[in-house]
Amino acid sequence: MNTRYTLHRLSLLDQWRFDRFRLLFCIAVVLIFSAVIYWVLPLFGHGNVQNGFVGMLCGLSVNFWLTCIGRLRIDSVDYVDKLAVILERYKYKKNGLGYYDIPAHRYMKFKSQRIYLNRKNETLVITGPYNILKKVIKQLNAGAPSEDATK
Repeated sequence: MNTRYTLHRLSLLDQWRFDRFRLLFCIAVVLIFSAVIYWVLPLFGHGNVQNGFVGMLCGLSVNFWLTCIGRLRIDSVDYVDKLAVILERYKYKKNGLGYYDIPAHRYMKFKSQRIYLNRKNETLVITGPYNILKKVIKQLNAGAPSEDATK
């Protein structure tokens, strides 16, 4: 079945609205590691400070790019049941508040790991981790597995 969909990463401001704690955590990591790089690395040798900053910023930017929040729009609302099966396959469980969440300790997860399903007219809008939404698209294109295959 050929469906029309669009998948976009959210802007930094929209990601701030969804998960402030994650962005504050990244800023705290930058500050802490900057202090370590600036004051501790020079004790071990020369030239480590610039390399330390480059490595830290590259690592954080790649991490932020791979774990960013995305929004998937599907032109049909007929896929809600198939999406539930696919999300359960990736260990997501539906909460009483209406969103899907992974069963991890609450201090070990960010709000950006949640998946929200919203219906707007004839469009299904899914907001969640970009990498999971890419997997959802692949599963929808391949055909959602039956419930017996996931057990």
